[in-house]
Amino acid sequence: AVRTVRTAGVAAMVIAAGLLLFGVSLAGVRMPAIRAMDHLVEFNTQMPPDTEAAGSSAAVLRGPVALATTNEALRMLCWLSFFVALSGLLGLVGALTRHRHLMSGYVLFASCSSIVVLVLASQLWQRRAIVQPLVFRQVLYYCETQTYIRMARALPCDWAELYNMTKPTVCDAVCASRAEALKRFDACGILPRLCKHFEYDALSHVTCAGDLQRGGVGFETTAPLEACMQYCDADIECKRFAIKPPSPEASEGRCLLLEGIAAFHTHPTWTRVDLARAKGW
Repeated sequence: AVRTVRTAGVAAMVIAAGLLLFGVSLAGVRMPAIRAMDHLVEFNTQMPPDTEAAGSSAAVLRGPVALATTNEALRMLCWLSFFVALSGLLGLVGALTRHRHLMSGYVLFASCSSIVVLVLASQLWQRRAIVQPLVFRQVLYYCETQTYIRMARALPCDWAELYNMTKPTVCDAVCASRAEALKRFDACGILPRLCKHFEYDALSHVTCAGDLQRGGVGFETTAPLEACMQYCDADIECKRFAIKPPSPEASEGRCLLLEGIAAFHTHPTWTRVDLARAKGW
């Protein structure tokens, strides 16, 4: 009786582990970030040959890529975790009914499924190390201001009209071939997700002072930290910003974008600032 209870308990734990893994895998399958990353990887592997010439702007984007997409691997993990839970259910029934054939099938099935799940999970972890630098290079390329605007116009995307006030950029042969290849994917959906959500690192006062002394044009408004980050995310040219805490003069705080597209930051909401002469920052 004690052995039966232990076996049933182990089988119940296998069911719980399988269902938990199934839920995690299913959540991964539905993540927009996973789909966007897979699109980038697929595009990298299907790059037209004429853009792979040495020295071309596209050549830097080449990198090692696993055969299956992350989404496909997660789908496989979903099915395998489901079978793990099913084998646990088989073992639970076998333990309660003391059916030897069911128990034998449970042990064999659970062992094989668990090994495959562990191997697949390790492959997913290794894939992260392979894909991460590739995606990083893609971000550096596509999120460069002129490249981003050029691609948006070449595709063309509905939101490209936001940049009608900016200086026109020429789409050369490499740009045209990449835009044509990107049309096979949800490029107009991928680019904003790729280039409009960043994490920012805090800089020292010395670094900030040096950035201001180098001059240039910035844009100042009243906004708290979170809003300032969103303003910088929304402007493809913005890479840095400064923030002042709330004060009697500005109850929400002050936000200063150290670079940006002027057409997005107009008076009276925004104030154009000569960074070399900016005071109090």
